[in-house]
Amino acid sequence: MPARVKVVVTGIKSIDKRLRAFPLKLQKKVIRTAMRDGMKLMAEHVRQLAPVLTGTLRSNVVVRAGFKSRTRRGAITMDARIDANDETKRTSAKTGKTVFYPAIVEYKFDDYMLRAFKRFGDAVRRLTIERIRAGIDRAVKG
Repeated sequence: MPARVKVVVTGIKSIDKRLRAFPLKLQKKVIRTAMRDGMKLMAEHVRQLAPVLTGTLRSNVVVRAGFKSRTRRGAITMDARIDANDETKRTSAKTGKTVFYPAIVEYKFDDYMLRAFKRFGDAVRRLTIERIRAGIDRAVKG
């Protein structure tokens, strides 16, 4: 289950005004690059706070671009998530069913992802905004 942090650029008038001067394709590139940098930082913090039993949970924390929205045109999403693969699934002792291990850890025992977002969310937001500004400057020069 992806953990989501919403970074809203609207409301920062200096960024909005400068971004609108570019074609949509360039706007998306600047935003996507900045968001990826921010989410990489968040994923690193999630890895640091994730409990370690075998190390599988930590090694499967990744950053992925979200799916394109058909209803919200121009929306860009980025997730810090734990990839669901055979290594991150465990058989429950009580039910015998195969379950997604990171979800059990997050919701039953240790809220490592929530703690990472609460603790480092503002720093990631600032980094993302800084990278958007730097991307705009690069686009203007290029």
